[in-house]
Amino acid sequence: MEPYDWNVIVAGAWNPAIFTPQRVAKNIFGLEEYSNVKVYVSVDGAAPTKIEYNGIIVAASNNALVFSSETNDFNKLVDLLESTIKTLEWLKETPIVAGGFNIRYKLSEENALKIQDSLKCDVDGLFAQQDFEISKTKLTKSLKYESGFINIAFSDDKNGDFSIEMNFNLSSSDYNDIKEWFSISKEKLKTNVGKIINNTLGLNLEFQND
Repeated sequence: MEPYDWNVIVAGAWNPAIFTPQRVAKNIFGLEEYSNVKVYVSVDGAAPTKIEYNGIIVAASNNALVFSSETNDFNKLVDLLESTIKTLEWLKETPIVAGGFNIRYKLSEENALKIQDSLKCDVDGLFAQQDFEISKTKLTKSLKYESGFINIAFSDDKNGDFSIEMNFNLSSSDYNDIKEWFSISKEKLKTNVGKIINNTLGLNLEFQND
C-alpha cells in the first residue's frame, strides 16, 4: 500500500491575514527568526499561501486551516497534529466547527482484488444494460468512534486505481474538544488503522518503523 495526501483540517472562521511567516514561525514552530521557513504563494491568488518548516506545511483559508506534509507516515502525522494543537492554543478565540485528520492509501493490485467485489452492486448491471459505463465507484462507511466518527471511503476508477481513505472527524465548537481529539498517540493511530485495514478488511498493510 502506498500512503498519500495525509493531512489535518480544522473547519472554522479563520483569518488568513494572521498567518504571516513571522507569526507562524514564532507561534507554531517556536522560532525566533523566520528566515528558515519557506513561503509558497499562488501566482493567481486562488490558493492559500503555504508556509513550510521542517516538512510541515500550514495553509489557512477563510473556512479551513490545513496542515500537511510531503511525508505521509505516522510520525509526521503526529507532528501535524501537535502543530495544529499549538495553533488552536494560539488562536483559541477563532470560531471553529469541526476538526479531523485524513489517512489515505493507494491499494496494491493484490489488495484491490480482495475488495473489488465489495464495491460492485446489482445496480451496476442495470446501468450496463442501458449502455452506461461506470467510470468510478465509491463505497462509504461511517464508524462511531469515541466522541466522533471514522469515515471510511473505498473508491476505484476505470484505470484500475483503488484507494481507501480514513477520515477521523469530530464536530465541535469547543477548541478543547478538538485538542483532545488531536492528542492521539502514534501507537493508537496505528492500532486503529490496523484494526480497519488488516483485521476487518483482511488486507495486507505492513507497518514500517515510522
